[in-house]
Amino acid sequence: EKLANRDLVNDPRKIYTYVGLPNKKTLSDAENAFTVNNSYITYQKLGISESDPDREAKRERIIKFIHGFDSYDWDLNGITDEKRKASYINDSGQTVQVEWILGAFIHSKPLIIHYGDKSVIYAGANDGMLHAFDDSDGRELWAFIPPSLLSKLKDFESNNTLQIFVDGTPKAYIERKRDGSIQKVYIIFGLRRGGDRYLALDVTNYNAPKLLWEIAPPTSSPLLGHEVTTGFDRLGQTWSAPLIKKVASGNGSKVVAFFAGGYDTCNDPNMSCGSTQKGNALYAIDIENGSLLWSFSNADMKFSIPSDITALDTNNDGNVDRLYVGDLGGQLWRFDIKNLDNIGEWQGKRIFRANQSSSEKRKIFYPPDVSFESDYEWVYFGTGDRENPKQETGTASFPTQNRLYAIKDRNPSTPLTEGNLVDVTSDILQKPNPTPEDINLQRQTLNNLNTSSGWFITLENKGEKTTASPVIFGGIVYYTTFTPSYPTEGDICFLGEGTARVYALQYKTGNAAFNFDLENDTEERKIIYKSDRSMIIGAGIPSQVVIAVVKGNVVGYVGVGGGIFSPEMGSKKNIIPLYWRRVF
Repeated sequence: EKLANRDLVNDPRKIYTYVGLPNKKTLSDAENAFTVNNSYITYQKLGISESDPDREAKRERIIKFIHGFDSYDWDLNGITDEKRKASYINDSGQTVQVEWILGAFIHSKPLIIHYGDKSVIYAGANDGMLHAFDDSDGRELWAFIPPSLLSKLKDFESNNTLQIFVDGTPKAYIERKRDGSIQKVYIIFGLRRGGDRYLALDVTNYNAPKLLWEIAPPTSSPLLGHEVTTGFDRLGQTWSAPLIKKVASGNGSKVVAFFAGGYDTCNDPNMSCGSTQKGNALYAIDIENGSLLWSFSNADMKFSIPSDITALDTNNDGNVDRLYVGDLGGQLWRFDIKNLDNIGEWQGKRIFRANQSSSEKRKIFYPPDVSFESDYEWVYFGTGDRENPKQETGTASFPTQNRLYAIKDRNPSTPLTEGNLVDVTSDILQKPNPTPEDINLQRQTLNNLNTSSGWFITLENKGEKTTASPVIFGGIVYYTTFTPSYPTEGDICFLGEGTARVYALQYKTGNAAFNFDLENDTEERKIIYKSDRSMIIGAGIPSQVVIAVVKGNVVGYVGVGGGIFSPEMGSKKNIIPLYWRRVF
């Protein structure tokens, strides 16, 4: 709305790129302005052929379109110097056109940085740009087009094709002075579906952003000469949000960014992969220059790793020393991080395999959550093909059913399998009115849970899959799932093409944590059994459960179907901070 109401002629947008001049990496330099009058923005950079007689006119149309003008006359009214419009159907069923400048924000989650005098929101969009907005009034401060995307902007000429550009989530490294004021701010982001690059900007001065570096695999196209490519041969689409953490270095610490190798489009629906996929690696880089510090891949790491990474500080010294991540072959990986002076001692290995044969297709798209026991860690994660959400698993054509997993990580010498876990799908421990046989089975199950390496639950609804990371809080682990094709017996008020559920499970047993299903209760007592493990919360793909403390009370939130659902939480007690410390 702010851009729609903005006078684009008298109050033009500040849109930048990087044209490749080594001494001109401040994006607000005139040479990097994405304007018609900047001769450094050539038609060649925009991917227009030398032989095209309309090349200069096309160049101008592209630039004006990105600034918000309807230079392609999408509304067919013959006017190309007006603002772009978008159409939608209102509550009366009428098609309405409104001025609409911004592209879609699909997977890029907003990043808010508080500078003292101002708070700035950074987010990527599918209009080709990373945007910076003033948090106080929503005004766009500036936008940045990654240089590798310049040649794709011409694809906007087709009005009926979804374009993917800056689709990744930005992450920040913030260094503050003793008085709390800003010393340094870097943001690092990938392109996700938009490409195979990571970029870093110095936004210490939010009005004068600088390009720090850009990472690309050596086979990427186009390569413009300024990219860091050495060591990134396995990099796929850059889905894994950078994890910026301190690691031990000598007698101190060094800030490092970790990310997984990313996604290979061979995993898309109706595609097939070879024996080894792109993205089958883990990387650690220097955030100052993007240079590779460490990478890991081996013969067992054959599958793409689009997931974010989970990090632990197991000895509470302020430095990361453990990482977990899953891959699209259903494998869970553990990495032990030592001092940078002994980087050769950094180790990685599989600790669990969800698939025992090539016919099983369980995929891990999201990072696990972890809880600590005295001599091991619980690692929680789920499976599901996020890029094929309508896939109906558990059918003759695709028999694999997805699972919810809880693994005890005792640093196994060989990968665990489901044979090392207890199948608690039936929820025998909470069976009401158990028979003597049931009681014996309950005792056996409890013993198995104590001696095994964890538990799992099969998602029995046809096509059900996890679509976000689990969250553990107060002894309860929360998962969210999506099932395609909303059931006919569901509430007709829910719209969409699938069912969203939230699961709340006791973290050691997988038992139902709450009395979600009131229909199985009796007049005499509440019954908590298998059907109480989950509840339907709406239609569409749900978000992760987000935990917040509001006025001392614990509140959970799940985004679903354009709204917010608040599931029951395990702790109703007031939470009072005991201490705090600055991480960066």
